[in-house]
Amino acid sequence: MTDEVVPDSRFDRGPARFDGFQSRIRYRRSAGPGASTGRYTISTNFPLPPLPFLVGDGASVADSVDNPDYRNCVMRATVRFNNSVTNTLLFGRAGSTPGEDFYSFALNNVEDRIFITRVVTAGDVTDLAFTEFELTEGVDYNVEARMSGERLSLKVWVASDSEPQHPQLVAFDPAFQQQTGAGVAIYNEIGVGGQLTATFDNVSYTRGQSQ
Repeated sequence: MTDEVVPDSRFDRGPARFDGFQSRIRYRRSAGPGASTGRYTISTNFPLPPLPFLVGDGASVADSVDNPDYRNCVMRATVRFNNSVTNTLLFGRAGSTPGEDFYSFALNNVEDRIFITRVVTAGDVTDLAFTEFELTEGVDYNVEARMSGERLSLKVWVASDSEPQHPQLVAFDPAFQQQTGAGVAIYNEIGVGGQLTATFDNVSYTRGQSQ
């Protein structure tokens, strides 16, 4: 299937300015809440400087914010890194303001690691769990992130392989219990610049699920 990239009027409002540097977000229009999207790409039009950037799709944010069903949620996606400098994440329990407190379930392509992280608005980032995991651009990976009360888990596997029985990472954290925003994003590492681009498929959110 070829990428279908179309503008969504809720998000594509022309060039966005990041510290004086212009970029544009491209992505496919969201499927409805709880439904799987088709294949689409998130990318920046131009290389970014070697500063930390987070570029979110918000595929489900409009539906999930202030919806208590998303507090306990299973998020799934198939992701592909289109170059060596792009990292991806699924995020959950985000606030209604972009960049507010949230949990990040991240695949760090630069460091070959996967993380569960608590991100605070002021820039305070706490790794709740992480492990080494070999990641390669051009390969499809299935990702499953679960939130149930204080329990958070992350499972990652090569899409052509069998799904592992257990998640590689499990963490417990009481910090964010009321926020509900969920979505997917791409990001880069401090000190690593370049154009960010990743492809997502089968993005879905199964709400109100316990573990």
